[in-house]
Amino acid sequence: MVKTSTLGKVCQASLLAFTLVLSSVSTSAVAAPAVAETISIASAINKAGRQRMLSQRMVKAYCQLHLGVKPELSKKILQDSIILFETQLVELRFAASNPALQQAWTAENNNWTKMRPLLMETPSDAGARKLHELNEPLLASAHKLTVLFDEESGKKAGYWINVAGRQRMLSQRIAKFYMLKKMGLTGLEIDEGLAKAKSEFISAHEALIGGAANNPHIQAELRLAKNQWNYLNIALLSDDDNDADHMSNMESVATTSERILSIMNDVTAMFEEAYGS
Repeated sequence: MVKTSTLGKVCQASLLAFTLVLSSVSTSAVAAPAVAETISIASAINKAGRQRMLSQRMVKAYCQLHLGVKPELSKKILQDSIILFETQLVELRFAASNPALQQAWTAENNNWTKMRPLLMETPSDAGARKLHELNEPLLASAHKLTVLFDEESGKKAGYWINVAGRQRMLSQRIAKFYMLKKMGLTGLEIDEGLAKAKSEFISAHEALIGGAANNPHIQAELRLAKNQWNYLNIALLSDDDNDADHMSNMESVATTSERILSIMNDVTAMFEEAYGS
């Protein structure tokens, strides 16, 4: 049984938070500093990094819906991810305290405005192709904002929050490329993207294990994530379109990528709590 994760708790509260944050945006400028004060720099790095993950997770869930992979779960993942992305986008607007951060936030918001309508439509092959085209600029802008918050922190701790948070994104990026291939999107870009994401996940995980050497709780979670990675990699390597277990393989990729995400979201929160003050 998968434990309740920090990501699950965040998603459960996201609709209420979205309503509250939007009300703050619509009020006078006097209310803005109160919102900004609730977001520490470590929290901003975490949330900005989570936006990277959500950019990939939404497309993954969209493809899963079209492929019929755990449709009810995939629908919930897509809906929750949209709400959470928009909630955090507003929160990060208040945390963007200098022109460089504000410019990066605007770029992310503009890219999101282009992608959001497609996610609300019934999944289709054409929709998946268009989302793939729009998805990369959104990820790039979310990453830039995360890096700028990391630099703003001026602490090595921000680096580890960023790296752990990026593992969340890579777990979803790997599954996204896999699902796009199952929808018939082929080519060197897809294959190289999948291979690069896998390689980056493995190397970053080893770096995290070394960087968390003095925290046994983080070490334990990182070992658990590595075990789940082994299961995901088996599903990625063993898949065959002609195999009778084709749907089973797709479901394994869908569920195991979510388990890794859950674990790494908890790890990122641990880094934030332990080193982000």
